[in-house]
Amino acid sequence: MPVNIGPLSAVRESSRVLLAARRGGEPPVGSVQLDLAMRANGRHRAKVTKLMVHRTARRQGIRPALMVAVEAEARRLGRTTLHLDTREEDRLYQTLGWQRAGAIPRWARSAAGTLHTTVFYCRVLDEA
Repeated sequence: MPVNIGPLSAVRESSRVLLAARRGGEPPVGSVQLDLAMRANGRHRAKVTKLMVHRTARRQGIRPALMVAVEAEARRLGRTTLHLDTREEDRLYQTLGWQRAGAIPRWARSAAGTLHTTVFYCRVLDEA
């Protein structure tokens, strides 16, 4: 069954966009959020956050599909400079054309208590 990706619901403050991946009428199997910079000097940028896919739906191309969808939504909203952070081990963003902007060691703590290096990525999109 194909996966549909789109807005799950309106976010009240209009400063965050939530996209969800669903199969037909089933509950969401993945999601990603786009935090919009709201200050006048930042209305061209946004941060991609909380890219998640349910463990039963992994390795089905949902993460890349969500990233393509969130980039399209950012472009539609006039947000052309995007950034995100993730664990150093995550290679998805490089494969999608994101540029590594730097890293901070021992930035994020896992549930097991291990400290991990976090890598920051950015992407400049073409205007819509």
